[in-house]
Amino acid sequence: MGKKEIQEERMKSYFIDAAKKIVREKGVGELTVKKVATRAGYAPGTLYNYFNDLNELLFYSILEFFQECKEYVLKEIENSTNPKEKVIGSAKAYSCYFIENPNIYQLAFLENIKIPKEKYNEKGFVPEIVKITAEFLKQSAEQGFIKVNDIEIVLGLIANSIHGNLLFYIKRRGVNLSKDEVIEKIMSEVKYVINR
Repeated sequence: MGKKEIQEERMKSYFIDAAKKIVREKGVGELTVKKVATRAGYAPGTLYNYFNDLNELLFYSILEFFQECKEYVLKEIENSTNPKEKVIGSAKAYSCYFIENPNIYQLAFLENIKIPKEKYNEKGFVPEIVKITAEFLKQSAEQGFIKVNDIEIVLGLIANSIHGNLLFYIKRRGVNLSKDEVIEKIMSEVKYVINR
């Protein structure tokens, strides 16, 4: 990478970091080009030298949040001894990450952020943490914990359990559960799915 590319990546990171701080602290509803640029220490027009629009900046912020989530999950399961434990531990850590960061959940899953075409694959945009969980499920099948033909179904059911429960908890839609109760509910559902 040349000097110009390094400088461009550095400038992008200033804006991404500023956007992430605003989202984490105040939510995506408070995020504007002016606020991001001011927080990054630049004039608002400078942002457009590095991003097409606010949507693109938010997408790259989401990528960094997913990386942060992945690192958190992997740290939480580092002592797990088998792939089944890793699936269950990953589900718990992933859920905890977003319960502790509801503004990030709002941005990543509830806002209408357009994904740049170069970030799609044949299955759409798939965060790295989903690929890792799918690999743990594949290993679980190899060890006889689940059937090979059930991997995609189990992955989908786990994702639906997690995101359904997180959505109702974070948005407070008919759910009067504590954080611990929501985690316990998600864990019982995940264990039921993987143990069936």
